[in-house]
Amino acid sequence: RGILKAAAKNTDSIDQYVKTASDLLLDARRTSNSPHGRYLMAYEGLFSLAMAVLEQHGTRPGDGEGHRISALQRFAADLGFTPGQGKTLTDAHNLRNARTYRSPIPPITGAQAHGVVSLLETALPKVKAMVAHGPKGRS
Repeated sequence: RGILKAAAKNTDSIDQYVKTASDLLLDARRTSNSPHGRYLMAYEGLFSLAMAVLEQHGTRPGDGEGHRISALQRFAADLGFTPGQGKTLTDAHNLRNARTYRSPIPPITGAQAHGVVSLLETALPKVKAMVAHGPKGRS
């Protein structure tokens, strides 16, 4: 269930995941966008960073149920998220899954959007440092 699998480390792919997260952060910061849009862009940016971290470690999500949450949990552990940050990430994931698979997403408040955007703002520089100076260096 949702286990991680071995994968080849590809620095071009890692760089693209980080660039995607950076682009999504720029869009998520725009207060002219709806809270709903900002929230989902920030969540997808966090997932993109999770993919960069996994690839940095030579892994990827498995193909089974729970693959996204497995990736996000590993990401949160690698970045040393606080329990509050982990809850924000898990809540964003659960809300995204509820919307995608079961029902329309409920209204998102500005505060909810701000929480996920702030988490992406915190995570992005940590991931940039990790992939630039990882335990095995750049390939």
